[in-house]
Amino acid sequence: MVHFTMDNDQNLEKNSIVLYTSDEGAATVEVLLKDETMWLTQKTMAQLDELLERIREIRASERRFYQKITDIYAQCSYD
Repeated sequence: MVHFTMDNDQNLEKNSIVLYTSDEGAATVEVLLKDETMWLTQKTMAQLDELLERIREIRASERRFYQKITDIYAQCSYD
């Protein structure tokens, strides 16, 4: 799971730029908050899409790994 926290805990003004950083400090997302709407640049949206795709790949790999382990245990139970 990717969790982002705000870099500052100030009260948000109506139009403000906020930086969100992952707990590990590996990812930072800059967003513009305007009238309760979050705005991202095209570059930031592309980076976010790449990050989400990588996370999907990792999760799929984990599912395949756990399925293999389950299959091994199932085979062992027949022996």
